[in-house]
Amino acid sequence: MSTNDMFIWIAFLLAVSASLLLVLLLHSCRRNKTSSSRLPPGPPGWPLIGNLLDIGNKPHKTFIELQKKYGPVFMIRLGAMNVLVIASADAAMELFKSHDRAFSNRQLGEALKSLSDDYCPTPSSAYGPIWRRNRRLYAAINSRTTIKNTLGRRRQFVDQIIQWILVEEKAGRSVEIRHLTSVALTNLFRNLFFSKGVTDLNSTSTGNELYRLINEIGVLSTEANVADFFPWLRKLDPQNLTSRMKKAVDACLNTIDELAKERKSRGIGLSNNNEKDYWDLLMDFEGDGKDEPSKMSDRHINWFIMEVFIGSTDTVITSVEWIMTEVVRNPEVMRKAKDEIAKAVGYNRKIEESDIESLPYLCAVIKEALRLHPAAPFLIPRSTTEDTKFMGYIIPKDTAVLVNVWGIGRDSDLWDDPFTFNPERFLGNATDYNGRHYQYLPFGSGRRMCPGLPMAHQILHIVIGSLLQSFDWSLENGVIPESIDMNEKVEMSLQKATPLRLIPRASALAV
Repeated sequence: MSTNDMFIWIAFLLAVSASLLLVLLLHSCRRNKTSSSRLPPGPPGWPLIGNLLDIGNKPHKTFIELQKKYGPVFMIRLGAMNVLVIASADAAMELFKSHDRAFSNRQLGEALKSLSDDYCPTPSSAYGPIWRRNRRLYAAINSRTTIKNTLGRRRQFVDQIIQWILVEEKAGRSVEIRHLTSVALTNLFRNLFFSKGVTDLNSTSTGNELYRLINEIGVLSTEANVADFFPWLRKLDPQNLTSRMKKAVDACLNTIDELAKERKSRGIGLSNNNEKDYWDLLMDFEGDGKDEPSKMSDRHINWFIMEVFIGSTDTVITSVEWIMTEVVRNPEVMRKAKDEIAKAVGYNRKIEESDIESLPYLCAVIKEALRLHPAAPFLIPRSTTEDTKFMGYIIPKDTAVLVNVWGIGRDSDLWDDPFTFNPERFLGNATDYNGRHYQYLPFGSGRRMCPGLPMAHQILHIVIGSLLQSFDWSLENGVIPESIDMNEKVEMSLQKATPLRLIPRASALAV
């Protein structure tokens, strides 16, 4: 929802909610009597709406300005919702090292709350039995053994991307990186879960319908919802978000159920253990016998599969587009990366995942792009499980918590020349994105760290490495590196507002 749309809703609320305002003011007075002087500092808000009109449509940038005035930890109010913003590496370290458990719940939007009474997606579920079970499931599909055994499927995924680009090149067309990666990645996860073959880039098959539904759910899940900020509106669903979300989720689950039934009809263990797909792993999975059943129901399996599709695809797709954007904006970086690949891999074979450790400059390019363009600029919002003392302040229970990793990644106290794309800053040091370096947290940290990181790591490196090895890339006519649109838009991830289109020229290896 745009800022103008939000303003219209706010004007409506102000006109019809005089009595509710009185209730809210009385509640506010009671809250202020209970240690308000120990709350973190923050900007003054308007009655009823708080700071909703102050944060704009790029809050990650607004928070940097608020940090300059209020410090590394500050509080804002969005309607009836308290929001704690963690704006420095030191504050992030304090949260993840000393208060991870107390800040381990998730802030779940109204559109997601009503979807299921007995399943909640892992990223947004409360800390408890469902979360622990799902984390074990993620550990199973992202284990070293599973990563190794699915290598051939990822190789097929990369080869598919190369072949699609070759078709576009021969036709004299440019390539839209995001669409290309989106369809290919949806195909990859269909293959990983169901051992399904690939669909064509421009087909209208089940695979592309699944891609469309996943994208729709992602957009709806992150659209600003007035019912999140004014709980008394939740039953009214004024933007019809809950209804639209339920319709999209039901359609997605039905599509997954069709794939699951077809896969089930082929039996478990299509061949030997080395070729098991994710469906086999889910069938083999056993609960702990205490807080969960020994076997997952078909419904829960379908929910988990949908969760993986949504959570795993968008982050990788967004990251690939930003990495390639920075590479073409910096021709010297592209040249160095291509030269490194040529030296380490040669000209007679394709780059493989086993080559990643031999390509430090490529790794640095990816790290630097993730520093400037984390897919989740605030990670996934947390909430406090109880009243918590944090850095000298009292944080009330159920406060939403945002970690501004976008701002921390551009902090001049932590990074030299922070707004410049400079992969060399990651050469010769141990900084990584495994959650141990609090100045650099594109995948989060602690028990709520992104569970799909192992797979994302493999995919990002093999995709970017293959694109650079197989093609020379140039911008469309009339576009120069300095004129590339770098504006962002916030949907399920922090995406490039204008899709990146590039002109490929195949190397001899790709043909």
